Amino acid sequence: MNRLKLLTLPTIIICFIILSSSAAVAGDSLLSFKNGSLNCIDLEKKDTLHINDCMSFDLIKIGDSHKSVTALLGDPDRLIAGIDTAQIEIYPLTPANLGDDPYLLVTVRDEIVTTLMLQGRGTTDQFSFSGLQLGDSSSVVISKLGPASAVYPNKNSGSELWQYEPNPFSFEMEKGKLVSIQIWHQTIPKETKTK
Repeated sequence: MNRLKLLTLPTIIICFIILSSSAAVAGDSLLSFKNGSLNCIDLEKKDTLHINDCMSFDLIKIGDSHKSVTALLGDPDRLIAGIDTAQIEIYPLTPANLGDDPYLLVTVRDEIVTTLMLQGRGTTDQFSFSGLQLGDSSSVVISKLGPASAVYPNKNSGSELWQYEPNPFSFEMEKGKLVSIQIWHQTIPKETKTK
């Protein structure tokens, strides 16, 4: 059985484009949309954190070591060579619906996780992003994270790419359901000196 029927060339290209440097992620955090603003909140201390601190799928976080991912998930089902030292690893997940093949895509560069993507129509595995799971409705996504800053329809598939620029995550929606969640490390621009 081909467990990767949802993996398309445009999806792989998007993953290559957004590869970035590693970042450390600490503690339990959650994105919160209040008063028109999206913030990363430390659940224990109730402090506002940098957006990168919320880039995780529960136990797997952007900035984790490759070793910690394989200790948790085992060996990947498939490997794809990436740009420079990047490697894309694909882990099949347990489908919530018959006929679906959800998977977790992990991009590793220099032994550090730089990009994560959940793809599929639902999974019984315990992976979520700030309380969102594959199969959630568009109204659930908006209630938790607010409206997307940009929506790009895909005429070929009928899906929509929801971007939350400048934040380091995006979603793919199909027929009003969340079918893809992609997160990465947000590069912090260096300050420039003016004369």
